[in-house]
Amino acid sequence: MAIGDSPMLSSEEPIQQRCSESMAQMEELLSQISKLTVTDEDGWEINEEGAEDIGKLCLIGRLCTMKQFTRSLLKNILCRLWNLGELDWDLKIKKVTDKALFLILSFKQNITLERILGRTPWVLNSGFLILERMKGIPTNWEKTLTSFTISGRVLNLPIKAITRTNMLRLAGMAGEVVDIQEPDINRITINGSMFVVTINAVLEETCNEVESLVYISSIY
Repeated sequence: MAIGDSPMLSSEEPIQQRCSESMAQMEELLSQISKLTVTDEDGWEINEEGAEDIGKLCLIGRLCTMKQFTRSLLKNILCRLWNLGELDWDLKIKKVTDKALFLILSFKQNITLERILGRTPWVLNSGFLILERMKGIPTNWEKTLTSFTISGRVLNLPIKAITRTNMLRLAGMAGEVVDIQEPDINRITINGSMFVVTINAVLEETCNEVESLVYISSIY
């Protein structure tokens, strides 16, 4: 090679170099975008109605499971569980960990969404699905849907044990107590159930632990 000559590059090398640089720039741009927030102080217009509109037709979900699911398999299972047609709704799997799948679910009609949301959480054969009205795309999926509200009955509690202290203690085994029935012995005995309880149960580390909370509360 003569002095002053530039080293020869193959025709593929400049292309690969440019692709590598473009990917690095794109990753940096996406990283910066993910950190963006909009507040009134920034002078941006806040579309509060947009957040409300998306909540009428979209839910976010956390499926606590250690089993692997494809999108088509999971949708097929939920179609049967919810008695929905293939075109009535859709779902996307947004993040997968070794203990959970994080989902976005969209529905054609608000009445369908309300019916399904009203009965959350849902217990599947191989998982436990928690749903919440969507207000935006979470920046950290693993910190979302870490709690849920459940209501149920406890049967066959001995009459002598029907006190407010005992009822609170029993309900507390499933989580933070939100509300319990008054300890009316006559009413509880006639109805055949000891009390109705609404609990805000904190999500545990594994699906099995979450399902045990539901079992304690005898959800129906």
